[in-house]
Amino acid sequence: MAFVLEFKVLVPGKGTGECGLVLAHMTAMDYLRMEVSGWISLNRRRIELDRVIGYASMHFGDFLPNYAGIASVPPQNPPGAGILVNVTDSDDLKHGMALVGDKSVVYGYGSGPIPGLFLTMGKLETGSIPLGGARLELSNLKGFAHFLLDRPTTTAVASTTYVADDGSAVPIGQVVLDFRGAEYAALIP
Repeated sequence: MAFVLEFKVLVPGKGTGECGLVLAHMTAMDYLRMEVSGWISLNRRRIELDRVIGYASMHFGDFLPNYAGIASVPPQNPPGAGILVNVTDSDDLKHGMALVGDKSVVYGYGSGPIPGLFLTMGKLETGSIPLGGARLELSNLKGFAHFLLDRPTTTAVASTTYVADDGSAVPIGQVVLDFRGAEYAALIP
């Protein structure tokens, strides 16, 4: 895998910045609208990008813990459904690991009919990520295994539906899913 990418921020980022490193080994700045240009080469196939609009979650810290990241393509029209979700486990926390136990910390941002911000702690289930009383359902997952910083990682695409706490469903469409760690194998339906 190789890439050369240029990012142009269209909406200011959200996150804890360096302050987040007091509590966690890894933290993120999330950008809910970026313009990306350049190229990516995967398995000898080069993909050109010319001012593609997308979400970006820039992670930094002193250790890369197990994680899952999910992002849809931002809707071109503001009332459309879009989502950016980050999931980490207790190995990311510098303090309070026992409080999380076998659960995951999940936070993210939505647009359109999906809540603008959510933060929860919950257990992952097959093909499902908890979002408070709501959940994100994954189906038709197609992925490939690779190594990131010498650790097994999976990158995939999946069809996604946001299911609200009242049971109503909002189709989001295809998302990119990236995860590492045995606990995330449950995400694969």
